Amino acid sequence: QDSTLYFQQQVAQAALIMRQSDNQSALQIFLSALPYFEKQKDFKNQAITFYQLAICHYFLNRRSVSEDYFLKAYQLKDFLSARLQTKIFQNLGTINLEEGMSQKRTDLFYKAIENYEEASAIYLKENQLTELSLCQSLLGEAYIQLKDYPKALEVINGAVNYWKQAQSDLYLAFALIKKSSVLNLLNDNV
Repeated sequence: QDSTLYFQQQVAQAALIMRQSDNQSALQIFLSALPYFEKQKDFKNQAITFYQLAICHYFLNRRSVSEDYFLKAYQLKDFLSARLQTKIFQNLGTINLEEGMSQKRTDLFYKAIENYEEASAIYLKENQLTELSLCQSLLGEAYIQLKDYPKALEVINGAVNYWKQAQSDLYLAFALIKKSSVLNLLNDNV
């Protein structure tokens, strides 16, 4: 039990270290804790560590490794909160969107849409409207990349609506910038 608590604290500390942009140090800590959790068959802490490893690799600009760790975390979804499961889908969507943009691959935009829709469904069910607004704005960007501007506008209008319901300014500017971008694209294509 003491060892479990020790490694849990190490993972929590590494998450803080990662927020201070010392990703290499955080990575080493996560990788030292993971074998202990695997040996103990501590699936909850394995899943959390996989999730943190995914975030760390994302910050290190290792998108494919990040995606692998998100998928490993999701395989243990029964041990994760709905909020963390949602973050996994949203982060996978973002990786797909970014990779699709850099590689000019439409298949990745469709994958991003699937992940953002999964995340949106959970956010809606959990009534997390502020997070839903961000997720919908990102979903709108995927439709922008596919040049489906009417669908993008519909989704982004939904993001603005969720923001209004949440009464939070957190992601309003992001949604409005996306909306402005879509309106400009629609006008250019008229």
